Formats: sequence, C-alpha cells, structure tokens
Amino acid sequence: MPIGLDYESFGTRNLKVVGLDNYINDPQFRPLIASISSFYAEDDDDMFDIRYDFVVNSDERRILTPEEQRVNMDAFSRMANSNAQVAHNAGFERA
Repeated sequence: MPIGLDYESFGTRNLKVVGLDNYINDPQFRPLIASISSFYAEDDDDMFDIRYDFVVNSDERRILTPEEQRVNMDAFSRMANSNAQVAHNAGFERA
C-alpha cells in the first residue's frame, strides 16, 4: 500500500542557496518530525497516521534521549522502507 511521507527539519544553511545535498549533509542539519499517512488505503480500517518525533516526547513534555531518537528513527525507517512512497516534495523526502 502506498504511504504519504512528510518531514520537518532544521538546518542552518539556506536550502535554496546551497541545494538539497549540501543542506542535508551539513553537520547542523537535523530531522525533527516525520509523518506517514496511508491515505490510499482501500478500507477505512486500514487507514493510519503515524508521527515520529525525533526531538520531543510530547506526552511527557521532555526532550528525547539519543537512544529514544535512534529508536524512533529506526521505527520510521522500517515503516517507510516497507511500503511504496508518495511525497509532495519527493526529492527532499527521499534525501
């Protein structure tokens, strides 16, 4: 089932000026949040929205530990890599 991807990120370099490769490879670049949606599901029971936060545990209102960040990144990677992907800004989302 195709899934929709969306990222929010932080970088100190101007993406429009330096280009995508330089932006994401800068040491200050950080993925902040990634979202996955199953908006192409054939059945409402198969629909889902998942947000993977790489910075904050919003339930406990605290910054994630580096280990929690890795766990969330791994979970997101497994989900994203196991499905066909659709994205509004595919070049950026793929990077």
